[in-house]
Amino acid sequence: MAGNGPRESHAGWLAEKVATGWVYGPVKDPAAKTHPCMVPYDDLPPEQRAKDSIYVSVVRAVLEAAK
Repeated sequence: MAGNGPRESHAGWLAEKVATGWVYGPVKDPAAKTHPCMVPYDDLPPEQRAKDSIYVSVVRAVLEAAK
C-alpha cells in the first residue's frame, strides 16, 4: 500500500476495467460493460473521490491492524 493513494487506486481499477473491455457510459451496465467512472481521477465526481479516499484509508487501517 505504500505510495498507493486514491488516485493510484482509481488508476489500477481503471486499467483493470479497460483490460477487460469496459468503456465509459452514463450508467453502470455490466452486460454492456459501461461505467460512469471510466474517466481520469480528476474528472470523477467529488463523492466518488471521497469514496476512493475512504476505501484506501480502510484498507490501510486493516493492514496496520493485521501486523
